[in-house]
Amino acid sequence: FEATSTSQIAKKANVSLGSVYHTFRNKDELLMAVMTPMFKNVFQSSADQFIDQTLGRKYDNFSEFIYSLVEDRINFIDENFKIIKIMAGELLTDQHFTQQIIDIFSKQLFQSAMPTIDQFKKSGEIVDWPNKDILQVIFGPFAVHFGKLVLGIADLSESGKKKEIELASQSIIKALSK
Repeated sequence: FEATSTSQIAKKANVSLGSVYHTFRNKDELLMAVMTPMFKNVFQSSADQFIDQTLGRKYDNFSEFIYSLVEDRINFIDENFKIIKIMAGELLTDQHFTQQIIDIFSKQLFQSAMPTIDQFKKSGEIVDWPNKDILQVIFGPFAVHFGKLVLGIADLSESGKKKEIELASQSIIKALSK
């Protein structure tokens, strides 16, 4: 997106450059007009599905929970890489967009994860750290996977993906298990 000019966008949309500037003050405003509904619809429904199918399930043990979570999120990142990459760029530059992301993830996803984390802390399966620290350990490998995709060094073969899921899962389990 950064390398694309406003005139290229207008040409691709079959509208005049003047029409683009009449509707949007700049390219970033255009991006937000496209991204905000997409984020609210696509990512919100994806978040709801993630909560229902992954966080909402009962797990026999912490390892089962982590393997399920890691597989789900790595697949999500792979399937939505292009849009996540654009969103990551916007997170670095647009405070309004950043706040929208924080609102959705902190209020919905993180709060949905807390009962499961508390269950594993109560059962003595994992360390008794603050939940935000536990979430940091859990979500760290997803940032690493995204970084590998950005740098073009991720092994996208089926065996490579399985290895990535196994390594990420084992890292989290070893870091958090008692």
